[in-house]
Amino acid sequence: MLQKSSQDLSSKPRILIIRFSSLGDIVIQTSFVRWLKHIKPDYHISFLVAKEFAPLVNNLSEVDQVWTYERTSGLKDVKQLLSTAKKISHNSIDLVFDLHGNTRTAILSFISRAPFIKVDKRSIRRKVLVKFKKNYLKNLSSQHRRTIEDFQFLSNSCFDFKDLERKKGTLSPDTLTKINELPIKNEKIIIISPVASFESKRWPIELYQNLIDLILEDQELSDFKIVILAGPSDHYCQALSGDSGRVKNLQGKLNLVETFEYFSKASLCVTNDTGSLHMAESYGIPCLAIFGSTSPDFGFRPHLEKSRLFYSEASCSPCSTTGKRPCHREQHQCMLDIKPASVYSILKEKLLGDLLSI
Repeated sequence: MLQKSSQDLSSKPRILIIRFSSLGDIVIQTSFVRWLKHIKPDYHISFLVAKEFAPLVNNLSEVDQVWTYERTSGLKDVKQLLSTAKKISHNSIDLVFDLHGNTRTAILSFISRAPFIKVDKRSIRRKVLVKFKKNYLKNLSSQHRRTIEDFQFLSNSCFDFKDLERKKGTLSPDTLTKINELPIKNEKIIIISPVASFESKRWPIELYQNLIDLILEDQELSDFKIVILAGPSDHYCQALSGDSGRVKNLQGKLNLVETFEYFSKASLCVTNDTGSLHMAESYGIPCLAIFGSTSPDFGFRPHLEKSRLFYSEASCSPCSTTGKRPCHREQHQCMLDIKPASVYSILKEKLLGDLLSI
């Protein structure tokens, strides 16, 4: 457990938020954390998260304590669940917000006997959309707002969602030094992040390269540099390049917190249905988000007014609630139908039109 506060908290009501993963889901739920602290400023808030994502949550000023969970399997996982349940009881948690809603959290609820409120993930409606192509989600807000709206009964006050834009946290001296030493740090930046946890959610890498070529060929965009952001395991991104010094590929060069902070330097981000979209938007950075095997109506679409999503609405899409299922067609039609020229046209419009008016 990472301790963030040494003050006496014995008299404060104590809340625990549980969201183990994934990256995008955790980033989205930081808006809920800010809202909760806004309506309950005197509450002590702890956040239980998978160990690999703890640095992100630990950088939130609204979170008083970060509890970590190392996801394993078998007997080791059972022992860790029992230990976490005891920790919930020992810390006299008054209320648990279960934002994950899986088997682990159900076990924690049963063993700890703490009051749990479980998020409504609309799982049945998602499955109906995938299997029968009946959409009962289209009138719901984006996930960025949905959890807050579901728990609005906790507050009688109105809330301006613009207040949820992320403010920079306190960075370690080492992180600040590394970010300040990175190339293209004080220039106009287009971030391209072609990543996604599953292949069916990725716009083909060759189409990203076509987009990069279109940007580099446009003299009206010559002031903009391009930065590729991707994780250490996203080796397919190594192929992205440009013939000029305007393209810098930082795939695998930054840790999670450094990557998060670097998004704040961008003018615009192009990415898939993935955590990069939510990291960029949390800083108020407009995104062009490309959707394929998953539906924007699942709730993970961009929420900023100046962002734009691309979704071909192929007859077979969505084919999965998570994107985990491989594409069953000879060609990944839902992605191939989205052309680089279309993305480039909107990108240019945003960079030379909308964004200049901010």
